[in-house]
Order: sequence, then C-alpha cells, then structure tokens
Amino acid sequence: MKVLLVDSDGARASALAGYLSAHDGHAARWTTRPAELLEPGELDEDVIVLRDELVDAVGRAVASRLRSSGYRGGVILLAEALSNEDLAAALRGDVDDVVRGAVSHVEIAARVWAVGRRCSSVEVVRYDGFEVDVRSKSVTYAGRELGPLTPREIELFAALARRRGQPLPARELGALLWEQDEARSDRARVREVNVAIHRLRCRLGDDEDLLETVRGFGYRLRARRAGRPDR
Repeated sequence: MKVLLVDSDGARASALAGYLSAHDGHAARWTTRPAELLEPGELDEDVIVLRDELVDAVGRAVASRLRSSGYRGGVILLAEALSNEDLAAALRGDVDDVVRGAVSHVEIAARVWAVGRRCSSVEVVRYDGFEVDVRSKSVTYAGRELGPLTPREIELFAALARRRGQPLPARELGALLWEQDEARSDRARVREVNVAIHRLRCRLGDDEDLLETVRGFGYRLRARRAGRPDR
C-alpha cells in the first residue's frame, strides 16, 4: 500500500516510514507540511497518518477537506493525549481510526493494515493459487475450499496473501487481528496467532509447508515449488 505520514518531527516520521517500508513492504513517504494535503493534485495514498500536534494546528478540517476533495483512502490520527469527547468526535467525523498514547511501530503498522483493508475496494485477494474472498468469507487453494474457517483465520490468510510471499511479524498479525481487544497482551495475541496458524496448516493438508514459519520473525505464504502440480 501507499502510505503518507504527516508529522512535525521529520526524524520521527522518517523512522516510521522506514519501518513500514522495510517490514511491511509499503511505499511510505512523509511530510512535515500538513498544507500539502490541501494543495491541488490528486493524492493516491491508500492511508494517511496524521500526528495530533499537526492536527491541532490545521484542525480536523484537514480530514474533512480531504474527504471534500474526493479522497477515499484511510485516515489515522495518532494522538498523544485526546479526551474521550474529542475521540468520539474524530471517529464520528472523517477519521477512520484514532491511536491514543505512545505506541510502537508494530501497533501503528497493524493499524495501517487494518484501515487500509477496510477502505480497500478489493474484495478478493489472490496469490499463487490462493484466493481469499473477503466479502463471502471463503478461502480456496488450487480450486479447493479450505474451511470452515473463523473470521479471524480468514483475515489472517488475507493479510499474508496481500504480502505476496513477504513475511509478516507475528506481533503485527496479533495486533491486526485483535486490534479492538486492548486488554489482551502482545504475548497472548502471538499465542492466538500461533494457534490459528496451526489450524490453517491442518486445513492445507499436504500443502501445509506453504504456510511457512520465518523463525524469530513471523509467517509468510510461500510460493509453490517449481514442478509441484496443482491439485
């Protein structure tokens, strides 16, 4: 996905952009000028991440103006301190997600994936024999349906398929799938991911090795070996 970070701290924005590019394969860029969002020209980013201090200067009018100009991508607000009233107003307005407090790059990356997924018009994700139909909640491999699967297992498959063979950190998968469960620890989320991966491998049967563990990092969907016939 294409991601634009808007932050008054260039070093902080550069570090986050580097993380999103290196770990998630996003085309991430950053700017310290929120006014750039309101300049003539079409924004083609899938997700825009705004820092709270810049939103204070330009106001939530930035998100409103973006929508008025036809922008249909996702908008995330990172807020160090935000009242419950302001949080509710932001979510009822033109912001898709609000992240309060100091959070890790891992959580921000998971929020970017989640918002990008919700705002995407793509309902079917395909990768090397896998087909994940997000709307009908089904997963097929080489024409064979894998199921029944839980909604979270389907989301996990979709997240890995979108990476097209690139690994995704287990912590990030956990934050993505349980983003609304703030009480659940990172360790508990990773355990749940491991359980879901085991179930998915059972569904794949003889092809379980296509769901590969990247030791010390996470998981990826591996391309089929040359010469392996489709089933």
